[in-house]
Amino acid sequence: MKNTCSITLGILLIVLNLNTSCTGKKKTSNDVADISIKVDTLCEKGKAIIEDSLIKYDGIVAVKAHMRKKIVSISYDSTKENKDKLVAALERLGFKTEFTKPDTKINNPCSDNVKQ
Repeated sequence: MKNTCSITLGILLIVLNLNTSCTGKKKTSNDVADISIKVDTLCEKGKAIIEDSLIKYDGIVAVKAHMRKKIVSISYDSTKENKDKLVAALERLGFKTEFTKPDTKINNPCSDNVKQ
């Protein structure tokens, strides 16, 4: 009976591990923080750029760009990332944020006609 319980528990742990590794989410630590950063413009192309690019950063757990609200919601490992790094990453991608310094020049991919 003891061996049967051990084997069952082992199989259950393997199944749970396989299930979580197939969800498409990155493994996380206990230090996950969330932040919402307002951007000045956001189009469909910009949404894709932000979501596809930021998720590749080490320490980024999840990214969702909300076009209508012009907000980027980010879950991140706070031992690897912080607000300043996330703002800098958005600026490198071409987006002014609520934290961007006024004299910063940004080439926004959403529109060549939008004054930054």
